[in-house]
Amino acid sequence: MSDNLILPRFKAIDYRLIKKQLMQLLIQSKDQIIQLVENNKDPSWSNLLEPLESIFERLQNMWSPIEHLKSVSDSALLRDICADGLTQLSDFDAWFSQYTLLYELLIRIRKASFFTSLTEDQKKIIQNKIKDFELSGINLPLDQQKRYAEIQKKLSALSLQFSNNVLDAIGAWSKPLDLTSNRLGLSEYLLSLMKHNAASQSKTGYLLTLDAPCFFSFMRYCTDRVLRQEAYTAYCTLASDQNQAYKPYDNTDVIRQIVALRQEESKLLGFENYASYSLENKMAKTPDEIIHFLMDLLSRSQSKAVEELAELQAFANEELSNESLAVWDIAYFSEKMQQKLYQFDQEILRDWFPVPHVLSELFKITSQLFDIDIQLISSDDVWHDTVQLYQVSRNKAVLGYFYVDLYARDNKQSGAWMGELRNRWIDQKKIQLPVAFFVCNFTRPLDGQASLLLHSEVVTLFHEFGHTLHHVLTQIDYPSISGLHGVSRDAIELPSQLLENWCWDKTLLKQLSSHYKNKTPLTDQQIDQLILTKTFQPGMSLVRQLAFSLFDMRIHSEDPDGRHVQSILDQVREQVAVILPPKFERFQNSFLHIFEHDYAAGYYGYLWAEVLSADVFSVFQEEGLLNPVTGKRFLDAFLSQGGSKDAMDMFVEFRGRKPNHEAFLKQNGLN
Repeated sequence: MSDNLILPRFKAIDYRLIKKQLMQLLIQSKDQIIQLVENNKDPSWSNLLEPLESIFERLQNMWSPIEHLKSVSDSALLRDICADGLTQLSDFDAWFSQYTLLYELLIRIRKASFFTSLTEDQKKIIQNKIKDFELSGINLPLDQQKRYAEIQKKLSALSLQFSNNVLDAIGAWSKPLDLTSNRLGLSEYLLSLMKHNAASQSKTGYLLTLDAPCFFSFMRYCTDRVLRQEAYTAYCTLASDQNQAYKPYDNTDVIRQIVALRQEESKLLGFENYASYSLENKMAKTPDEIIHFLMDLLSRSQSKAVEELAELQAFANEELSNESLAVWDIAYFSEKMQQKLYQFDQEILRDWFPVPHVLSELFKITSQLFDIDIQLISSDDVWHDTVQLYQVSRNKAVLGYFYVDLYARDNKQSGAWMGELRNRWIDQKKIQLPVAFFVCNFTRPLDGQASLLLHSEVVTLFHEFGHTLHHVLTQIDYPSISGLHGVSRDAIELPSQLLENWCWDKTLLKQLSSHYKNKTPLTDQQIDQLILTKTFQPGMSLVRQLAFSLFDMRIHSEDPDGRHVQSILDQVREQVAVILPPKFERFQNSFLHIFEHDYAAGYYGYLWAEVLSADVFSVFQEEGLLNPVTGKRFLDAFLSQGGSKDAMDMFVEFRGRKPNHEAFLKQNGLN
């Protein structure tokens, strides 16, 4: 069976044609679906479901590069194209989701005698599609179906507006600094980055920006408390009315509309709220189950967090003249305290983590674990000159590909993520192999040397590669359940969070580290000090995540018109947080995970999956971190299965039982 690899020529995409091409493809797809459905007297897998898989995959193949380019090379033209495209796609999805004749044919297939003879994957796809129709209001009266379609279209536009506003707000703030006489305790690496920031805007001196590599490093090391407060204020008010520079990009009303429309959508479909609706396709089944899960973790961590904050306050008292810690002091004094406790400075350790070496070792580790070979292949058709394309194979049989785009730059969405370009798909005896986008926002290479990573960024690299492998190593042949498709949102982080653990092993840290000048690894003492930091302030870290998760669940279950977002956030913090932010803080206005991505009423999934991943990792600890037999068991049970099985069933197949908290608590120093 041949590999039908057709990659887009990114540099050759003619943006002027995209709107017309998408429109033509949607018209063609609609006509093809109607032809499949109308007068189909004997519906079957081969004459209905298989062609539907092909139709939707061709749509994915056409649109995915455009959506990706919007994230990594934003422009006014791409914004216009994506806004128009999302409108067209929303209209198409609304039509498809209300296509009663197709729904009836699927019900007939499920009731047919031949249904039991279909493969488990085929039955899963049919069941999923029936459920998708029902969760899209197929059984509603026509006027309510119409309203559901209007809501979907509006939500799509609002999510795009939300992310555009965040990106524009980040670009709207910067601060020139004169560091000729006072370097403010900043590292040479950060100074080089800030100098580059200034030069890129045709300025001299140093420029502080809100891009993640610059901002977070600045907050950890800047000795000037007033400047830390100014930078924090700019960051925590992004896309809100609390900063004059951001008023054109204020997301406050966007959030209100999103929350209200989600609640209305849920009510239409017969759910009490959006949280209940969201859980229809997750491992957890009720909001109460999640709240219990989160509150149990809170009971195990909050007193520890209070204790940690008191220790940090005592440590900072001398420098602060006994003033109370403010939120803009936390990162700075935590870094200083960590340095004192462990004689450890994570900024200095950058020198041992140059990107080319870390990436190479990441590939070696995962190659041994999962019996794969990863090779760089030549490709000039990329969107930026730092982007690379890799091929994944096993025993010379190609399994898939992934693009690597690691560095922050103007007009690139912040954060780190894995995106899908192509899904695994067998069609007419040709196989389309999966292709992923592996994207981060590390400091770009400066002054002719390799980009140097913080250890926390090494962890991020491993995390996103876990998602990438989940997509690329799938062995499911149908796009709608291959890779990450069909995987419940609260299990989707399991492979990525699992892979993070390999960054904390003493032997592997020797392998991962190589000084960019003399190629020496970290010393045993450095590694021991680094490993100790894993359980530094675990309580404070966990309650922060718990606050985000509880806020997400509560606004999607308690706020029917979206007008109480701020008050609910305030209540959650009063209940959970050990240090309260200032009243002007508007963190929610840039909370992309729940207002632009797919984590609405699902942010708890990070913690849920972290419990699962810790439990899975305990098996590797027992059997060997690089044990290919254990790696194959996890590959076969979970990583290759896509959404073909229930996530809990896959977990139990590997672990031999349902998950518990113990490994997670031990891993985080909370037991």
